[in-house]
Amino acid sequence: MKSDGKSESKPEAAKAPVTLTLYLHGAALTDNEFQRFFAEPVKKKFPHITLEFLKDKANGGTDPNELITAGTYPDMLYGSNTAVFAHKDLKWIADLSPYVKKEKVELSRVHPAIVETLGMYADREGEMIGLPFVTNYAALFYNKDIFDKFGVGYPKDLMTWDQIMGLARLLTRTDAGTPYIGLDFTEPDRPGGQLSLPLVEPKTGNSVITSDGWKKIFGLLKQNYDIPGYIGPNNKWTYGLNAFLKDRNLAMLPNWADGVIGPAEEFMLKGQPLNYDIAALPNFEDALGTGREVDMHLLMLCNQSKHKDEAFQVMSYMMSEEIQTIVAKAGRFPVLNLPELEKGFGADLGSLKGKNTAGIFKAKPRNMHDNPNQFDRSIVKPRLNDAAKAVALGQKDINTALRDAQELADKQMADARKAKGN
Repeated sequence: MKSDGKSESKPEAAKAPVTLTLYLHGAALTDNEFQRFFAEPVKKKFPHITLEFLKDKANGGTDPNELITAGTYPDMLYGSNTAVFAHKDLKWIADLSPYVKKEKVELSRVHPAIVETLGMYADREGEMIGLPFVTNYAALFYNKDIFDKFGVGYPKDLMTWDQIMGLARLLTRTDAGTPYIGLDFTEPDRPGGQLSLPLVEPKTGNSVITSDGWKKIFGLLKQNYDIPGYIGPNNKWTYGLNAFLKDRNLAMLPNWADGVIGPAEEFMLKGQPLNYDIAALPNFEDALGTGREVDMHLLMLCNQSKHKDEAFQVMSYMMSEEIQTIVAKAGRFPVLNLPELEKGFGADLGSLKGKNTAGIFKAKPRNMHDNPNQFDRSIVKPRLNDAAKAVALGQKDINTALRDAQELADKQMADARKAKGN
């Protein structure tokens, strides 16, 4: 099946009924999104196929091992690229390359960085672990009310971090007993992803977070931590989404767009709209115009599925222009490299009306760092967070914090490999 989606979908001829399950594991997808993106259009396109939605423990559902114990295997897996290793451990992922070739799926229409990133997770040449469904962009979200309160000009698209830091210093202050925070990076791997910094060296299996690149990132973080008033009561050193959306005392939040846009829409529907806008993600001067590393949600075919052909039909249909248009209008980022989809982004969301959504797309996703590792997220990232906290609270200098984090990460990875018998 070609995934061009240029014409309206037509129901196929009557076939034997099939029920397929989609298992959400290592990503976010609401019940409403499942119905809108998957269940309803699939039933229209393939009347004989009914989709059921299963969720993992993090989303209030069932752990994968519980499914295995019960002998209940899903047909399709929905997860982020960072969750691929968990699926590999379960031996759930089927190679899609024969299906892609047979059905002539047009991967040339997908953003090249996404296709390249998918290839990084293959265990052998030519293997394809999944089909991309949505991607994500990061952007700078800012609270206009705070800027107006203190008479500071709004951020513009593609500013440097040095310029943004100047705004942060003007906006980190206390007014009428309320502490305002200018900027929160939240976690060091997020700006680190803007330089595609690796976390683990594949040949040695050791972490590489004492590199000059990571020291550069921590130098930027320290500038922010050192602004008078940034560290709050009880050594509060990070603020995040709640401070921006709920407490509304955080002026600027560089964040994954889908993490802000959906919740902001919910606040608007509850009668609590946030007066915010968006600017393209800032970066270091030599990397302007690029955002964070590719972050995508993909669909994988479960090895144990009894309906692989039908499941792949559904998966490839999700890459059609028809479905990708629905996705874009609902405020998710399509994987097809089509400018018209960017122009229609968020058209169905009232909270995005009048917002600089075009700015989001000006900082293009970067290619993933070489050789993503199974321990990047589970071990090394938490140690980076520990190092950031130590620097923020003045407990360690940058070099010491990163060295200690690297040593502990290496020990924990060695222990984990030993436990797995590797």
